[in-house]
Amino acid sequence: GIDLATTGAALQTPFIKELVFKQNFKYDTTQKFWVKLSQTLDFGFGFMGLNGDGRYTCGYSNYDFEPNFSKRSFSNQVLSFEPKANKKDSLFWNTIRPVPLTNEELNDYIKKDSLQELKKSKPYLDSLDRVSNKFNITDHISNIIRNDSINFDLGLVVNADINNITPIKAVTESEQDLVYPLTATLNPLGAILIGSHPDASSEDKKVRLELIYSSYQ
Repeated sequence: GIDLATTGAALQTPFIKELVFKQNFKYDTTQKFWVKLSQTLDFGFGFMGLNGDGRYTCGYSNYDFEPNFSKRSFSNQVLSFEPKANKKDSLFWNTIRPVPLTNEELNDYIKKDSLQELKKSKPYLDSLDRVSNKFNITDHISNIIRNDSINFDLGLVVNADINNITPIKAVTESEQDLVYPLTATLNPLGAILIGSHPDASSEDKKVRLELIYSSYQ
């Protein structure tokens, strides 16, 4: 194999402290030459009081020693990925990954996977459509009552002091936590908008509400 170390000064890159290259090879008895199996690059850096280090590890396999190239085999493409490469599960990667992931790398992948799923969700995609999703109080309430939309359910309570917005925690009959306005506890009366398509037991409680307002500059 190869084990080579150099410094940033030698490469005329001052913020790099050290670079260490390591390569491992295996002799192929069929082809009668050495084949690269892995390559590792360790590096350290420092700039304006910030220091860090890292490692890149590459594994090589599935060599094609007799490729059939044509004039169309090459283009200006530098890097490509197999379709659905990011859809493979951990069992697949454990069979081909030469070095296990560190805890930091595992947590990073989990975070990125969660963000990717979030960016596919309907609430997130709706939030990007700013033109058709400008907030309108009439449309918002109408959408909840008439369409049972995915918007948050709207509850109305009698509040003794509209300037007091202090929230408190409450527990519903199904033992679910609920954030409730403090001043609303002073009056037991309230109203709940249950939508335009309730179950049979709530049919008589169906509410129809429409608000009209004017805006001015």
